[in-house]
Amino acid sequence: MNGCVAEFRIPVYRSILAECKPWKASSFADFRQDAMPRGELSRFCGIKPGENVLFVAGGPGGWAKQLAEEGVNVHYTDASRKIANRVRRRKGKLASVRTFDAARIPSQNYDWVASFEPMPLRETALPLTVLRGLAHARGVKLFYRAMFNREFASRLGFAKLYGARRSSSGAAMPFESPYFKESAAGGLTPAELYFYTHDSFHALTLRSTAPSRQKARLDLLCIRLLQPKKSKPAATTIAALVSHPEVKRLGAGEEKVKASLERITALCECFKPGLTTLVNVE
Repeated sequence: MNGCVAEFRIPVYRSILAECKPWKASSFADFRQDAMPRGELSRFCGIKPGENVLFVAGGPGGWAKQLAEEGVNVHYTDASRKIANRVRRRKGKLASVRTFDAARIPSQNYDWVASFEPMPLRETALPLTVLRGLAHARGVKLFYRAMFNREFASRLGFAKLYGARRSSSGAAMPFESPYFKESAAGGLTPAELYFYTHDSFHALTLRSTAPSRQKARLDLLCIRLLQPKKSKPAATTIAALVSHPEVKRLGAGEEKVKASLERITALCECFKPGLTTLVNVE
């Protein structure tokens, strides 16, 4: 960069993981999903029997288990060890139950990375979850009720930076939901009673392409390589990044690395303040 120093911004894993608030078992009445549609989920979700799905922020596992019952090969995950252990005891046809944070999806390939209303990830790990889905799967699928459309659909505009193909579908479906009652401390808590009602559910798909997969993998790598060490801000050079063995394996030269840093800086606008940091790159 001819001796010039440029500032870019990256998400900081340590800060994001500290900010993520995993589901609590007490958030669910009788440890059941708080909106469980009645009907064939796999068709609504656009997932075929036999496909491999990594289900993140799985909560009590209702959606994941139902997809597994319909022949989908579902790998359930949640950041809460307590919740994952409860799901494991009654895993049904789930292919696996594991505990890890959605910001650090393993780099093995799946057909889809999916989640139902991952509220804990909204302003924290959701962009990284989507990025990893684009990098290591055919894409990402998010499912949510109409009242949460703004919470999720509007937060995923950054996917156009990667050329991901975005599509959505909706359907009015009957679903099971808990009654709520007032707690002694004030506010509402789920009661162990259920009723059936209708609502519009949305399935949002971000489909990865070969170019978007390549961009996502490079960006995730650059984010990892530029993570600050404790309180010391990260600093590097374009030449150092280009010469890194893992960057070389992706076939990324100087122009692709520069483009990656610019995408990552734009991606940082999706995070809450305090979850990103500036890096100096020469």
